[in-house]
Amino acid sequence: MQTRTTAAAMSDVLDAAAPVGPDAAAALLWMSELCLDDAGTTWGSTAAEFQMSNASAILDLACGWRQFFVPGVRGSRKTTDLAAIALAVLALQAPPLSRSFIIGQDEDQAADMVTLAGEMIARTPGLDALFTTTGLQIKNIRTGATFTALANDPSAMGKRPYMIVADELAAWPDSKPAKKFWTAMVTAVEKVPNCRLVVLTNAGSPDHWAYKRYEIAQTSKHWKVLDVPAPLPWLDAPALERARENCLTQAEFDRLFLNIWTSEDSRLTTPEQIRACITQRPRPMRPVPGVRYVAGLDLGWVNDPTVLVLAHLEPRKQRWAGQDWKDIPDGRPMMPPDDYLWTVVVDLIEVWQGSRANPVQIAEVASRAGDVCAAYGATLVFDPREFVDGSQRLRRQGVLAEEFHFSAPSKALLAATMIRLIHEQALDLPDDAELIDELVHVNLIENSTGMLRLDHDPGRHDDRAIALALAGQHLLAGTQAEIAALKGRQRLVPGTRWGHLPSRGDDRGDGAALLRRLGQMGDRAAVRLLTPEPPRRWR
Repeated sequence: MQTRTTAAAMSDVLDAAAPVGPDAAAALLWMSELCLDDAGTTWGSTAAEFQMSNASAILDLACGWRQFFVPGVRGSRKTTDLAAIALAVLALQAPPLSRSFIIGQDEDQAADMVTLAGEMIARTPGLDALFTTTGLQIKNIRTGATFTALANDPSAMGKRPYMIVADELAAWPDSKPAKKFWTAMVTAVEKVPNCRLVVLTNAGSPDHWAYKRYEIAQTSKHWKVLDVPAPLPWLDAPALERARENCLTQAEFDRLFLNIWTSEDSRLTTPEQIRACITQRPRPMRPVPGVRYVAGLDLGWVNDPTVLVLAHLEPRKQRWAGQDWKDIPDGRPMMPPDDYLWTVVVDLIEVWQGSRANPVQIAEVASRAGDVCAAYGATLVFDPREFVDGSQRLRRQGVLAEEFHFSAPSKALLAATMIRLIHEQALDLPDDAELIDELVHVNLIENSTGMLRLDHDPGRHDDRAIALALAGQHLLAGTQAEIAALKGRQRLVPGTRWGHLPSRGDDRGDGAALLRRLGQMGDRAAVRLLTPEPPRRWR
């Protein structure tokens, strides 16, 4: 495609340019002569047909589209292509003193495109007289038009852009500020004549809000989705096999190389599973005498919210050896056996959101937690590293406050509790949009020793999930301990017999000691200690 010297071809195009800008063919010719390496390899000599076609569509001011979605795959050179397009726009199309923006997940990511453009300027003869570059900006010396790298920060709103390039949209935080910034930028397209919006991104999770934007772009007459083949035609079978081996998960390979929007293998749950756990019971629920309540408290002072989740157990079903599962009549006057299936019912959720200027106050949290625990007779479960003063104050008020020490095994216990509750539909949740949204974005992370823990996506939180797991785990472990302790010390109805609990020291009749042991072992191990028997009435 190099028919003349780069400098001569560019000079001819610039001299022939109309005031508004040349047509797409002339802009594409100018862009094709950009040098990509020190050997003088040009963009046009290495571009595939789909890359030429996509660049031509973006550069064509008369094509009828002003919004473009480019679903790239790894190795498709999308960032390099957009850097070249940005230079062509600055040189031939951008009005004097106009401002265009490259927006990334953060400032460093956005600056990558500026860096690539700067390298093309340095390698292409004659361009250093047309452009100047800094770490975050490219400027046309003649016209004063600029292309600037920005992070998706709300402080960058209020712009009047000539062109917007949104880089790696699926990697942007799944947060309200990021969404607010997106809305501000896309609505700015209408502020400036001939303004164009170009979104380029690898495929991500269908739970991310970028996927909804992609779906809209595919059906909207106002968007042009540009074709990028997947897998890329120059990747042969051995190259794809190496890529598959190097990816940590199949989902990662599908996203990066096949342009498939797919959820990570490590998601704790799905929206369908959470919806199955939602009930329309009025909340907050009133305290019921004789019911055991536990409040899980997860603390965050500035960025993360502080969350208090109050919950109790309700018997759901009973499993008899060799028989079908049976519903349990309400109010049955008997001690539940070991093999009951329990539902963790959420009674109320309290949330405090702090900021750097106004962090969450320990006294306020302690006061409210104390009021809730007093009203329901609840036990408070918390991380002692973050709530020492508050817990001491509550204990002086008579609140039973239990410490939960976070470690790799205890985090695994919380993860196992949430897996069990969700997959057995053993949760009774309020129709709380923020709780649901958080739960479906919680991931299960495996450490080097094979232990799982709960974690969240970038820009999101897992505080509601942790508080719920603290309450649920304590309720389930405590119930097993109470049943076991009763087995060791209560008199049975004459003529009846219960299976025995294997004795270890003096733990047989000590529910508190057994609870500690169950907490260390995990709920599943605790269940194996107990011998299931049909229910018997207690005196």
